[in-house]
Amino acid sequence: MMAHLTAFHDSQLPEDLHKVRVQVKKIRALLKLSRIDFNSLELKPLKKLYCHVGKVRDVYIRLNFIARNGLKNQRSIKYRHTLLERESDKFCKKINAHLKDTKSVYEVIPGLLTNIPEKYILHFYKKQLKKVATALVQQVNPDEIHMGRKKIKNLIYVYETLPKPLAKKLRLSIAYLEELQDVIGKWHDSFINAKLFFKSRAKGSKLLLTPEAESHELFDRFIIIAQDFERKTEVEKSSGN
Repeated sequence: MMAHLTAFHDSQLPEDLHKVRVQVKKIRALLKLSRIDFNSLELKPLKKLYCHVGKVRDVYIRLNFIARNGLKNQRSIKYRHTLLERESDKFCKKINAHLKDTKSVYEVIPGLLTNIPEKYILHFYKKQLKKVATALVQQVNPDEIHMGRKKIKNLIYVYETLPKPLAKKLRLSIAYLEELQDVIGKWHDSFINAKLFFKSRAKGSKLLLTPEAESHELFDRFIIIAQDFERKTEVEKSSGN
């Protein structure tokens, strides 16, 4: 994580910020498994970093949307670029503080993560997968579907850290879970962009492409992939993950 922070300071590439957020998410997933509150005082600097990175990345995402869809509102484009420059500069000025805080949190985390019984981990996965299945079956509330994706990603993050014998007992099709979370992520981004499109259209801006069609297409893909979730999640006994 610290390497990606330093890399962003030097290059200001959004991919480095994305990798920082992924690392924080992985830590948060492990803490959840250990029943540790991410909002605890010891972890406050990590949450602060996560939120700060998110502010900068949000501007990148909006600019990417503008570039992809040909938004012609020059005033809006200029504003976004100015905002990006300002937020990136503010973040870079605080990187040394973030590095120091992250190092201190890294020193605390091993003491928070306890040895978790195998039985509890198996139960944790069973419970979380049921919650995901419920969210996907309803397929009504975008926030619920998005939350289901977060749970899937947390399960994948934790899975990557498990001993191989235990991971094998779970009999999870990680390939399927990755495919599902990916299409939900793309659909949710398109859904958010569609809302931005409506705001832009209301202000008289013109887009080369409308994101509604893309959003509907991705949602249809999600419906197909999510069918028989519980069956698809479990790998055959003779196959690998």
